[in-house]
Amino acid sequence: MKSTEQNLDRLNTGHLDMVFVHDVSLNPHRDEWITKFDEV
Repeated sequence: MKSTEQNLDRLNTGHLDMVFVHDVSLNPHRDEWITKFDEV
């Protein structure tokens, strides 16, 4: 996800130990929410 990539750049690192994911539900992504969740 774009915001996670931006955080990696800002923190000058290649990984994060933990990422809090929110607003990944049926409403914003319709039927693609599972794909979006797998992306994260």
